[in-house]
Amino acid sequence: MRPRQWQPPFTSKPTIEQICERFRAQHCAGYDFPLDIDLITEKEVKLDLIPIGGIRSARVSAFLKSDFSGIVVDLIEFTDDRYQARMRFSIAHELGHYVMHQDLCKLFRIDTIDDYIKFILCMDEGAYRSVEFQANWFAATLLTPRAALIRELAKARAESLHLIPADYQRDPELSLLWIAPAVARHFGVSYEMIERRIREEGLSKANIE
Repeated sequence: MRPRQWQPPFTSKPTIEQICERFRAQHCAGYDFPLDIDLITEKEVKLDLIPIGGIRSARVSAFLKSDFSGIVVDLIEFTDDRYQARMRFSIAHELGHYVMHQDLCKLFRIDTIDDYIKFILCMDEGAYRSVEFQANWFAATLLTPRAALIRELAKARAESLHLIPADYQRDPELSLLWIAPAVARHFGVSYEMIERRIREEGLSKANIE
């Protein structure tokens, strides 16, 4: 089968979350937040992290090698603390591909960034969007599980309540300006990711009070 002919099976968000929870139980026991995704990947999953210079010029932070020997990561983003949250998500995203899309990865030989770009260009666009969504949801669930996210939102809100103007307290979107940064630091992810997670999970003010 050629990559353009491959179509991913439908995998719902709840199913991806179940897959992620099984992965967490197998590989993340004993790890607290923010998850040490580098150590989990190399020590628990047995995938090498392989820093290579220049792949970010192709707007890529990481990709999974098709022989499953490791995950290639951009050298600058991997070694520069300014990109820590982005790299943590990128590695978790590739773990999602490793767990859910090994059959697809085996269709092509992916060793270099050129291989990876060629692979993407050869895929059906709808299939590509689908597998990227699945890997993104896996990564988000792995790094910020819903139950833990709700707990941290409640904790951050309680600790920040005296700082939030009364008018802002009544508006979940506005009060998030005070709450989200602390939650993002706890999980080691970006402010933007926490905002997105709250929207995607439908976490209203009522959920976090």
